[in-house]
Amino acid sequence: MPCPCEGCSTGKHKQYYFKFEYLKRRLENGRSIVECEESLEEIDLLKLLENNFVFERIQKGQPLQLKEGINEPNKGHTIKIFLASSAELAPEREKIEIAINRKNKELHERGIFLHLALWEDGQCIGKSFRSQDNYNEEVAACDVFALLFFSRLGKFSKEEFDIAKGRFDGDEHPRILIFQKDVDLPKGMSRRDADSLFDFKDYLSEKAHFPFMFGNTDALLRSVEACVDGLVADEGFLGKLGGR
Repeated sequence: MPCPCEGCSTGKHKQYYFKFEYLKRRLENGRSIVECEESLEEIDLLKLLENNFVFERIQKGQPLQLKEGINEPNKGHTIKIFLASSAELAPEREKIEIAINRKNKELHERGIFLHLALWEDGQCIGKSFRSQDNYNEEVAACDVFALLFFSRLGKFSKEEFDIAKGRFDGDEHPRILIFQKDVDLPKGMSRRDADSLFDFKDYLSEKAHFPFMFGNTDALLRSVEACVDGLVADEGFLGKLGGR
């Protein structure tokens, strides 16, 4: 469950998540306070979990009773999202990460968790001799492949896109979302960058795949949120997750 402290909510530091079973066990043992490991701020568990449990019947040493219709988050759906882009769009990736963390707070009551994989996390390093292979493994296992591009498309982003597209052509999974920054291109672009950009745009056009266009970060975040809302409302998509 996402921590609701000020630092986590505002993006001052990396979003921290509590394990649901850990919080439940603390309450069952009479502990009503937990601490965010990022900000060290104390969190009131009764307020954090008030939408999940019937607290009128809470007794130390006794199991907590879930409210009717509420499922434990770890028994719902985890949607794995892989976000690919070049270094020039690092600020946009950071904003998306914050937005996804906030969205998780809204979705946890429905048993849905958005797991965002970014190359900055370094979470895959060490699985393979070629570092890119580690990220390709994440692409091969993701449920949503999101790609941001602007003035160029790096070879690794193209490699990741090809893996996702190959999977989609096989069983229409993962869903592929493409976002293009639509502002004036930087002056002095190299021939290599320009070729990578226009070759990719031509490829998308041939495949009748039209990216979401955004002129600023606010527009990008609105598009991302609309896409996420569409996915979590799609029973067919959630069914492909196999209840995990």
